[in-house]
Amino acid sequence: MLNQKINWKILALLLLFNQNIFAQLTIDEIINKHLKIIGTLDDKRKITSFEIGGTFTQNKFQLPIKMWGIVPNHLRMNMVFNGIDFIKVSNGTIDWELNPMKDTLTIKDGK
Repeated sequence: MLNQKINWKILALLLLFNQNIFAQLTIDEIINKHLKIIGTLDDKRKITSFEIGGTFTQNKFQLPIKMWGIVPNHLRMNMVFNGIDFIKVSNGTIDWELNPMKDTLTIKDGK
């Protein structure tokens, strides 16, 4: 019983002195921390392009996804489902979207 009281006191002290254990970071904080680590926090203009990869999950489906971008407004996104590529591209003025499941290519004003 004494040991259990001590454990609760230790936990309370840790939480008191380290309140940011459970704090969630904002998007800006995450980006600023990343830029600080890679050394471009002072000059964000050094970043002219990006590539992001991951997995899109919906229900029981997991789809690999990749995104590429060129500053300020060019973007390409690829998602693969059963070996079929879904593509979305934008140059800031026009958006293209290829959906092979519907056999459609959609082009629209991106403004």
